[in-house]
Amino acid sequence: MMKTTGLRPSILPLPIRLIPPEKNGDYAFLLHLLKSLKPSGKGAIILPHGVLFRGNAEARIRTELLNLDLIKGIIGLPANLFYGTGIPACIIVIDKEHAQTAQFAEEGTNQVISGGSVFMIDASRGFIKDGNKNRLREQDIHKIIDTSTNLVTAVWCI
Repeated sequence: MMKTTGLRPSILPLPIRLIPPEKNGDYAFLLHLLKSLKPSGKGAIILPHGVLFRGNAEARIRTELLNLDLIKGIIGLPANLFYGTGIPACIIVIDKEHAQTAQFAEEGTNQVISGGSVFMIDASRGFIKDGNKNRLREQDIHKIIDTSTNLVTAVWCI
């Protein structure tokens, strides 16, 4: 029996072109999470909001992950949430199992023709000021969870 990696064998291992830049480890961390997941694994990672917009190598990695249908969702978080930085963060939701069920344009390509839906939640306004930091209230966390659960269910029902 052939050991599976969690994705279609024709598109894995991940292409060598998915090498993150030397001076920024955000995508190295994300790719490590992806590699560490089981074949049917799901994961989420908190990263700086900038990973959604940076160009060059990071843009190529982001495009490839979207084309492979590995990114299931993106949740934007408020700025000034974490100690040591005032920048906004985001949660990127990864779903290897969903990527297995994506239909591709033709064998050997990474172009998704079905599947390919990514839920996005802007939770950047759901917080309270707590001294010099922002803090998610319990109700904000529940709203994010409820919204993402409903969006994932809606996406799967299409």
